Amino acid sequence: IMSNPSVLFLSMGGTSQETFKTIMASEKKPTHVYLLYEQKILKDFSSDNQYMKEEKPKIRQAIKDIECSAKRDYNLEVGRIELKNIEIDGTKFEACSVEAIRETLEPYVNNGKKHGKNAKYILNVSAGGTKLILNLLLYSIWAEMEVHVSPQNNKDLVLPLPRMVIRDFKSSEKNLLLFIGQQSGEWV
Repeated sequence: IMSNPSVLFLSMGGTSQETFKTIMASEKKPTHVYLLYEQKILKDFSSDNQYMKEEKPKIRQAIKDIECSAKRDYNLEVGRIELKNIEIDGTKFEACSVEAIRETLEPYVNNGKKHGKNAKYILNVSAGGTKLILNLLLYSIWAEMEVHVSPQNNKDLVLPLPRMVIRDFKSSEKNLLLFIGQQSGEWV
């Protein structure tokens, strides 16, 4: 484990190779890279709409291209993280749900188990479906990740997200939040 690793989670799309180049050209290069995508990206289905029929092969190629570039050009190992449909206590959640994202990413970010307590976690949401990106943003707030977007103009931008720490709430507000969280099955 490095003393201050910078761990990048990159939400994949058909042009993520360009996003990766932008990230690697920035001042703050990651020391670890994980490519995030929904499991359904790996297979073509007859039910896919025309956009997905065209986009899925591009995403699969982007994954391969980034893995190759990371090793060849930057001496980085790249991990793949497939978001899958899950079931928790009899309730099913789709791969792009905040529940599935949390269950999948927790081993990488919780308590610094994988990369150490001083690790900085960065989420780049330049690509992905709307629902996936919104739920990644929700998770990033809870996990205290820095969120970036890298539009195709060679800039890596930090998205300022609000931080709400439960200890900052009054006792009655805390109790209400905890109650709501327990009732909805969601984490607070």
